Amino acid sequence: MTFNTWFFENMVYKPILISRGEWIYDNLSRLMDSQYYARDKIISLQNSKFDSLIRQASDSTDYYRDYAALLSGHNLSDLPLLSKNTLRDHSSRLACTTPAKRLTTKTSGGSTGAPVQVKKTPSAMSHELAATWRGYSWADVSIGEKQARFWGVPSGKKDLFRSKAIDLVTNRYRLSAFSFDESALKRYLSNLQKFKPKYFYGYVSMIREFAIFISRYYDKCPVNIEAIITTAEILSLEDRALFEKVFECAVYNEYGCGELGTIAHECEYGSLHINDENMIVEILNNGLPCKDGEQGEIVVTELNNTAMPLIRYQLGDYGKISQTPCQCGRTLTVLSEINGREYDFFINKEHKKFHGEFFLYAFEELKKSGISVPGFQLIQSDIEHFQLKIVLSQPADIGPIKDKLGAVIDTYFNGAKLDVEQVESIERESSGKLRVIKREFDI
Repeated sequence: MTFNTWFFENMVYKPILISRGEWIYDNLSRLMDSQYYARDKIISLQNSKFDSLIRQASDSTDYYRDYAALLSGHNLSDLPLLSKNTLRDHSSRLACTTPAKRLTTKTSGGSTGAPVQVKKTPSAMSHELAATWRGYSWADVSIGEKQARFWGVPSGKKDLFRSKAIDLVTNRYRLSAFSFDESALKRYLSNLQKFKPKYFYGYVSMIREFAIFISRYYDKCPVNIEAIITTAEILSLEDRALFEKVFECAVYNEYGCGELGTIAHECEYGSLHINDENMIVEILNNGLPCKDGEQGEIVVTELNNTAMPLIRYQLGDYGKISQTPCQCGRTLTVLSEINGREYDFFINKEHKKFHGEFFLYAFEELKKSGISVPGFQLIQSDIEHFQLKIVLSQPADIGPIKDKLGAVIDTYFNGAKLDVEQVESIERESSGKLRVIKREFDI
């Protein structure tokens, strides 16, 4: 351990955990043991947590009080599925009626629809963070080590300040995926050479752009890293091979969502292991359990959060589970395939690229100004035209929405035009993915 790593873990990160009541180290120690438990012991742990969760949910939330009879049976499959629309529309009824004094608000990125928010207790956050750091340990990454984060940057001053503060306490350097060109990539490289991160973390598409840039000008990457952890998007075999070739290190995938945190992490043998101690993951086809290796809808029950219990929560993603034991020896369930969660870059006439999350932040700004859009899809049909499809709970004046998004597009996309259409629903891709950000032309 370097002094820099020791300093950030012990003098920065630990005090922050204490101040927030989110001490992770006891949970992390338990997770390091439980990843090798016999399957029946893991299932017993899940059942015990689930029993406690449904008792609390039935007693302390208006929403689940309506399902008290079903909850009393302690049978997960008897309970209704929870959609993002229900979470968004009935958040107050899903919340505990006697909330803890200190809660953390988690927000989804909106990659599968309009963003949603979840309140989490310090205990739930501690379990979530502990599982994240356990997953990172499989990539030989420890708390306090330097991270280069290929991620979004908030546009609002308050959120931007907060993101910079978080980057500081977590010892990471952020590379914006929202607006960059070759000069920006050169600047990123120069800053990374000074920062000397141990690992990269972030959007597959953004790391791909950086890898292509490096391969264009260098035989060997000037930044020496030991691992890459990808998240938020599908990691293709081609992308994995590219990253391994250009950066000469192992690549580890992560699967999760903003409101739940990390769901699964890739081990050194390439298996994506679910954090079974924190959640129960089901793969369903028309509401029925899929067979081993059969593709279906990913549905998650989070086991630790009593502030806003999410039972049988539909993520909007599709995947498969494998019962084949992993060579690593961990007995955690393997998520063998994920279909969906792919973003596109938008591009302007100056060949600057903008990650799709850029516009998701714009919708967050709209929400803060009192304009809520339950669902949307933004399409760039060509270099000069965008189409916005919006789903509203009731007929409304779409003028303010068009003005806000139109101003952003006009500013950053050289006067490109925006057409807005109100629709009843957003059509899914053939894969089942609900893509809300898409580009319809090749660069």
